[in-house]
Amino acid sequence: MNRKNKKYTRKSAYLKTVSVLVGCVALGIIAWVTWIHYRSPAKPTASATDTSSRKTSLTANTPSIQASNDSHKAAIAQQNTTAKPTTLTATPVIDFAGYDNPPTDTEIEIDSHVNGIVEDGGTCTLTATLSGQTVTKTVTAVRNADDTSCPAFILNPSDFPSSGTWNIQVSYSSATYSGTSQSQTLQVKQ
Repeated sequence: MNRKNKKYTRKSAYLKTVSVLVGCVALGIIAWVTWIHYRSPAKPTASATDTSSRKTSLTANTPSIQASNDSHKAAIAQQNTTAKPTTLTATPVIDFAGYDNPPTDTEIEIDSHVNGIVEDGGTCTLTATLSGQTVTKTVTAVRNADDTSCPAFILNPSDFPSSGTWNIQVSYSSATYSGTSQSQTLQVKQ
């Protein structure tokens, strides 16, 4: 091989290498630009469906549309005024119901508490029923270390319209909790 052909071969190899490198760099740049373009959020462009430039009609609704709107507004207002806040369930427990020191004591005592909650200010209500007759007494609950206590309901037998076996329940209500105990019986002698 002569010297001139050797030079040409070296030059041609050099040009091929540079061409491949330039091609790789160009492909890399194209890939990078494509990646950047698809990675960034699309910018909004005006189109035939673009409503931002449309004019809004300020004319009054038709009577039927206005009536429908008024009806819908009234229904929403009614829902907002009748919606009651929900309360969590709290079940009072009757601990004792009877004469405190029979047979000499003439006072009837009902002791109760509400397990699982600790708060002041709730209302404990005793309801006693017998044959359509009802006796009700209310006390304000107090907080204990582990529960909420209903201070003792103290009643005289004369508070009851008649003697007999009365069904009693204690209910509890506060801004957060409400509930009613299981029914128990209380023998009342006058």
